[in-house]
Amino acid sequence: MAQALWALNLVWQAVAAGFAFSYAVTLGAFFQWQVRAGDDEFFTRVYTPFRTTLRLKWRYRLFMPFGPALTAAASLAFNHSAHAALPQVLAVVVFFLYYFLAHVPTGFAQAEEALVSGKGLTDRQRRIYLRCNIPLHILMGSLYAATAVALALT
Repeated sequence: MAQALWALNLVWQAVAAGFAFSYAVTLGAFFQWQVRAGDDEFFTRVYTPFRTTLRLKWRYRLFMPFGPALTAAASLAFNHSAHAALPQVLAVVVFFLYYFLAHVPTGFAQAEEALVSGKGLTDRQRRIYLRCNIPLHILMGSLYAATAVALALT
């Protein structure tokens, strides 16, 4: 069981990295294009009802960050002496470090939530969103990828 949790932890970290990179290239780029064009109506008319109907906010939270973090915590509990501790601890906290040191302080968390919840963006939030959306998702993907590599090397 311990080894299965460790392997699942590694997979979760790699999948989270791939998700963040994929977002930056596809959906994030599309959102960026819509925001740059000033088309907040798209989010109010199309994306917000889609997000609400499918309860995507909670699905997303289960996928990222809670799925990887909870798996990493369980893996650490069972594997603390079988593998190097630092990569395992990093896997538990990587999203939260990113979130509280980059996502929130930049103002991006608030801008992103305003956009996808259909509230529209203020001019300030629009500037923050356009400046931070792609780079922050690339940063998040890089942190998850580095964590996955560190786990693989233990």
